[in-house]
Amino acid sequence: MCQYIVGSEDHVEQLRMMNNIRDNITTNKSFVIITSGSVGEGLVMRCSDLDFMTVMTNIEVCVDTKIKFKPNTTYLKLRTEETPPGLTRLHLVHSDIHDVMEACVEVDGEYFISNIRIKDKKDLTIQHGPCLSDKNGLLDIAICSTKIKYLYLYYLSKIFGKKAHLLPFGHISGNKSTYKQYNTCISTVLKSIRHNAVSGWLLLASFFYKTKQFKKTLEILQYSLSKCTSEKLYHFRNLLNIQYEFLNFNTFTNMPIVQLLKVLRLDCVEFCKNSLLIPDEIQVEGSSSIPPVVLAHFLRFLCYYHITDYRQCQNSLINLQLTIEGNYFVSLGEKAVSYIILGITIRFIGNMDSVRQAFMQSQEFIPDKKIVHTTD
Repeated sequence: MCQYIVGSEDHVEQLRMMNNIRDNITTNKSFVIITSGSVGEGLVMRCSDLDFMTVMTNIEVCVDTKIKFKPNTTYLKLRTEETPPGLTRLHLVHSDIHDVMEACVEVDGEYFISNIRIKDKKDLTIQHGPCLSDKNGLLDIAICSTKIKYLYLYYLSKIFGKKAHLLPFGHISGNKSTYKQYNTCISTVLKSIRHNAVSGWLLLASFFYKTKQFKKTLEILQYSLSKCTSEKLYHFRNLLNIQYEFLNFNTFTNMPIVQLLKVLRLDCVEFCKNSLLIPDEIQVEGSSSIPPVVLAHFLRFLCYYHITDYRQCQNSLINLQLTIEGNYFVSLGEKAVSYIILGITIRFIGNMDSVRQAFMQSQEFIPDKKIVHTTD
């Protein structure tokens, strides 16, 4: 966590604890109140609004109809046919609750939850996306089931992860407009940290590097690397014994899959075409995917280079080489871009023979990879 943005780590932990205490006090048998958004994470910034999720504990959302019915429980089924991408309808399978029946509309003899009818029953009358807001825009409340909550956060994180790449930003200054734009960028990137364990944090680190805030970048990179541990899941990687053991823990077997992805999954960092977050030292024709640990050590090297800490530069370079050669969260298809990044890194210390060797190794994996390094 970065104390320059949201306060010290202890301060953030205290805010989270206060949120948890308030949520526990206001929760009852029918509803669980969860403070979410940036405030829920303990990240309180100027102009932050309050986001609350009201989770209905007596409603379960299922993918199929093979349901073990429990008394006094409403069951809904996800129906995605004839819906736009990323959206779904909630088909009512069973309910004994009168208010649930009133919140439904009939379509071709079947009953579906009506978003409009649910919102019409609440005291807050202003609609803000999927939420209900007060007239001042300071309070957002979303009504959901437990599984829908995690699905919502997961897909929201994916959306903001893509949106963050094209947000314009500049350096911090006394200009109010620039300051507001800067905070908007940070807020957008922070909303992208929920679909896996680390890629959103690495996007935030890249943002601070691009704005030449190297100490903040290094703090976030240290936090990100601490999450890149051996029990994490990674694509095209065989499961280890430690991963099987973790997945058999009751804590994880009871987790919704999208929450499990946030806790245990690592993924490469995707930079879209014309991304404003990708380091200037890399020029990409089109989009690019960079392994998380490779990107972290590359950014660490760049930061230490700019603050003239050459000893740490050497350590970062060694760690980058070991990461690539040891295939540490680097799949076969990511070796080419990893060796390109290694070559770019070595160029800073002037060893041109090693630079050529790294670029030749990259060509062995994907000869036509359209990524080049800057000459500056």
